[in-house]
Amino acid sequence: MSGNDMIIEYNGNNVSTIAVLQRLNITGNFRFGAFCPKDQHSCKSRCLHSVVDDQTERQNNLPCYCDRQCLDVGDCCYDFFSSCTQVQQHHDSQRGQWECVNMKHSGNHGNVMKTKCPQGIVEPELQPLCETMDDGDLLRGMPVVDEQTGVVYRNVFCARCNSIQTVSYWRMTADCGRIPTSALPQDNALLLAFIRENCTVRYKPTDGLKKYLKNCLAAESTCSSRQIVEKEPVLQELCSYYAFSVCGNTSRKNITVHYVMDMTSLNIIVDA
Repeated sequence: MSGNDMIIEYNGNNVSTIAVLQRLNITGNFRFGAFCPKDQHSCKSRCLHSVVDDQTERQNNLPCYCDRQCLDVGDCCYDFFSSCTQVQQHHDSQRGQWECVNMKHSGNHGNVMKTKCPQGIVEPELQPLCETMDDGDLLRGMPVVDEQTGVVYRNVFCARCNSIQTVSYWRMTADCGRIPTSALPQDNALLLAFIRENCTVRYKPTDGLKKYLKNCLAAESTCSSRQIVEKEPVLQELCSYYAFSVCGNTSRKNITVHYVMDMTSLNIIVDA
């Protein structure tokens, strides 16, 4: 925060939120103190340098993070880029290779997972199986863990295209409602087809795999207003660049997402 402005460091430059709003012809009495500035929204005294610290912080559902992984999944606190310069210098960002995947499909948090194949893989047929979800393919939806490195992959195909052969699978459960067990097909292939058509499938880590989970912010982080993005292209990046929860609306990751998606409520937020 700088006075009544929110300054975001982006690509080595300081971006003034008020200046962006003014270029979009949005005027008002901007007071960004209305965005619930608390210690948990800032990286001051929270910059983390070790893998152990990263794992500890990621065990909690926080509004934003100050570890190296936040550079990969885009849930850094708004002042991470100005407060945690040493963390940035010692981390080779793999942004685009990781995602915050919400397996529960509820709430605003998920788990950090590697969801992409590297370029030039030996088996290119693995790439669509890793990167494209298909509700009818139960194996594509089942996360796996490389217990040697602690990395969670979205599915076994993502692990294989990243040269990981030995993995541990999450547990799959199927809720088929009131259908009696006696009515289920005995043949495995027919049973899987039946589950795909008639049951709700969920995936959960086994107790032994829970220690590898890293929580992350999986709130709305996309810009749906093409007109605004074309006028102010920096918004597209900022939408997924940092996390700073909007007061009273935890479903959107930061103010950039909020004012791009819902212009009608902007004055309520910034002029609270």
